Parts: sequence; structure tokens; C-alpha cells
Amino acid sequence: MKEGYEEKFANLIQFLDAHKGKDEPDFLVVAHPAVLGDDYEELVESLGRIAEAGIALRIAGRTA
Repeated sequence: MKEGYEEKFANLIQFLDAHKGKDEPDFLVVAHPAVLGDDYEELVESLGRIAEAGIALRIAGRTA
């Protein structure tokens, strides 16, 4: 994992920690996949953390 990931994505990590282990279904909506990472390594790290938290991911569609 790249240095600085935790600082750069602190809000995502905080959200996932707050919702980890909840019984109710939960999901995360992002406006664009780029908010999960600037490169492949960051994106994979974010997706892995989201999966470990048991949270569904939804990506908003493109607008005209």
C-alpha cells in the first residue's frame, strides 16, 4: 500500500469503521470511481476495505 493512503482516505476509513459489523444492510454511494483512489493500488485497497466491512458499493451514473 502506498504511503499516505490512510491520511488521504481517512473519511472512507472512518465511515467503514463506524459501519463495520452492523446487522442492517448498508451501502456507500460515490459520485465517481476516482474518489476511491488515484491509481490501481489505491482503488484495490479501497475496494478491499469496503468488502471487509460488508458494505455494498454503488457508483452514481454519468450525467449528460
